[in-house]
Amino acid sequence: MAQATHQIRVEADPVQYDRMFDRETGMPRWPLLLDRTAIALARAHRVNRVVAVFVLDDPRTFDGDLPDFKDLSHRLMARVRPDDTVARVARRTFVVVCNDIRRDQDAAAVAQRLVHNSAVIARLGVALGVPGDTPESLLERALEQAAVTI
Repeated sequence: MAQATHQIRVEADPVQYDRMFDRETGMPRWPLLLDRTAIALARAHRVNRVVAVFVLDDPRTFDGDLPDFKDLSHRLMARVRPDDTVARVARRTFVVVCNDIRRDQDAAAVAQRLVHNSAVIARLGVALGVPGDTPESLLERALEQAAVTI
């Protein structure tokens, strides 16, 4: 007896896709970042950990030039775990959501990897999730720390 094979075909709406991903870097944008942050917060609550959010705003090379944002996005992704999220929420603003943070020192180590080892100078905002946080409140605190208005 022959087994039936089913193919699922998904046709992406270009407008919907543009809302979810940055064209230049392929990174998630704000709507997808909110979703992934909500998932990270739920997971952290389940395993008694916290979520750390890092905002890198207005990154510059050591010469003061704008970096290649596509290259920077790849460098940032290489500095975090595969289940963490790197998003581009504005032309010069990147947000990194890290799961499974146990202590403040773990978050500090991630911040150092993101900034120091990515060969950029940037305003940095950091916020650790607390019980009762919504994705919006956690992201807003990190953006405020970097003095960013989205």
